[in-house]
Parts: sequence; C-alpha cells; structure tokens
Amino acid sequence: MAIVRANTVFEKGEHISYGACGLPYYVSDVIKDHRKMMIINVDDFAKEGIDIHFRHGVVRVVPEDNNILESKTDYTSV
Repeated sequence: MAIVRANTVFEKGEHISYGACGLPYYVSDVIKDHRKMMIINVDDFAKEGIDIHFRHGVVRVVPEDNNILESKTDYTSV
C-alpha cells in the first residue's frame, strides 16, 4: 500500500520564489523588475506535485490530527 502525501504550500503574500541574493540589487534599483528575481513559478511547482495557496497563512499546526488551521490574508505587497 502506497502512502500518498499532499505537498501544499501556504504563502501569505503574492510570490513564492525569488532570488534572495538579488534583494540588495532590487532595493538599490539595479534590478528594476522584481519578476527578474523569480526562479520558479507556480506551474513549475505544480509539475512537481506542489499545490500553492497564495494569500493564505497558517494560524496553527495540529500534528495529532495531521491538520492545520489556515486563514485567508489581506496581505498586499509594497
């Protein structure tokens, strides 16, 4: 019998992948478009079986029930 695990990512913002080492370049305007720092997009994650939930935060993890409590956020990036 195979064990099936769900691969789910909850992101309270609008972006899931960025090159953190590029942040100083973005802040200093060397890189003008934040999308140039994106490494992997949602479709790439989906191909690997990872389900992304944008604008959702994890409020509580309940390990004994193998569950989480999530909430939709109103977070907007600057």
